Amino acid sequence: MEFKEALEILWRRRNAVLYVLLLGVLVGVAAFFLVPRTYQATASTLIVGQAAGRDPSMSSLDMPTLVQSESVIDAVEKKLDLRVPLSVMQSRISAKMSLGSSVMPITYQDTSPRRAVIVTNALASSLVDYYRHISGQRYDDLARFLNGGMQSERTRMEDLDRKLQEAAVKDPAVGQAQATDVITSHLLALQVQRQQIEATTAGHQAEAAIQSQQLAQFRPLIDQELADRDPAYKTLEDQTGRDQAQLRIDRSQYTAKYPGLPGLEAKVKLETAALATAAKDAAARPPVASTTFMALAQSKGRTDAQLAADRAQLAAIDDQIGEAQAHLAAIPGVGVRIAALRRDRDAASASYQQMAQRLTTTLADQAEAAALGSVVVIDRARSAQSVVSKHGAVLIAGAVLGFLVLGITLAFLLEITDARLRTPRSVEDLYGRPVIATIGGA
Repeated sequence: MEFKEALEILWRRRNAVLYVLLLGVLVGVAAFFLVPRTYQATASTLIVGQAAGRDPSMSSLDMPTLVQSESVIDAVEKKLDLRVPLSVMQSRISAKMSLGSSVMPITYQDTSPRRAVIVTNALASSLVDYYRHISGQRYDDLARFLNGGMQSERTRMEDLDRKLQEAAVKDPAVGQAQATDVITSHLLALQVQRQQIEATTAGHQAEAAIQSQQLAQFRPLIDQELADRDPAYKTLEDQTGRDQAQLRIDRSQYTAKYPGLPGLEAKVKLETAALATAAKDAAARPPVASTTFMALAQSKGRTDAQLAADRAQLAAIDDQIGEAQAHLAAIPGVGVRIAALRRDRDAASASYQQMAQRLTTTLADQAEAAALGSVVVIDRARSAQSVVSKHGAVLIAGAVLGFLVLGITLAFLLEITDARLRTPRSVEDLYGRPVIATIGGA
């Protein structure tokens, strides 16, 4: 069949082709309005800082697969409380990295425009969080392990510090690092102090002995002071003095035969005896009335008080020396236990410092890993577009084109099934003879 004949057939069957084409247009328009609307929203993410392939997790080519992974989708479903099967969610998600570009758009389709926007943004946020999680997960595990170990060492150090403090409270000297040297030095200092107190005590004892001798030496003076303070003694002394003076006068003026002389002598003798008796009575009284005695007594009292204080200090020093000697004797047993506690404390401190240094290094490595590779949301989805509206012209054009092909096919089928002879060529083909003439327009 030649092209011209085909055109003639189509022209003859143009009504059928037009009807089928019109039907295609109607079907396309009906499909445009009757097909359920689907909306899609798009968010853009940027893969940054991969530092020439040193990303600790994965490359940018893996990102589309990561968006559709079960972990990311589960996080979105939990966050938004969705009840959509995993396979359906994966079929609605579209993500693709362009060659030479670090921007990856994430698209999600849904029958609700609002839900399409929310899910798209949730997918982008979950991708960022999950990428950060897998990038630093091993560092997080190590950091948790180190923090647990540091807490154990802190508890151990606190327990050892408490035991050392209890030992120091019970015996401050034993609780020190060089207990033997400390106690020995303290013991020597106590012995030197005791010698000094002994010397002071000896001086005070000598002073007390001298003061006792002074009391004996000044006894006549004290007795005289006591007698002078006795009124009866003073009266008798004055009377005796006058009579003795009168007796001396009479003896100088008269002879021994003077009749008044024997009586005066007897009187003086009696007064002298009475005066001696009065002096003894005055001396027998308490000596507090004597200024000399009071001065000597006060001085001796001070010396006795100093001597008593010296003896008390000697007793206290002796007690301290005994305690120091007991401490020194206890050092071999207690010192070993204290030394063991200190060794354990130093070991715990060294272990804690080592773990702290490793934790610092781990956190620095984690920060470096986060800097080497990360995902950032640069454009969040703000609105959703209808997928049918976006491709409506394509849908209608496809329907028209399809039905046009169907109409052309139908035209040729009608031509083949039509038994009528419509052209000279069909007559010649049927009878094998040329057509000489035709009547009417052909």
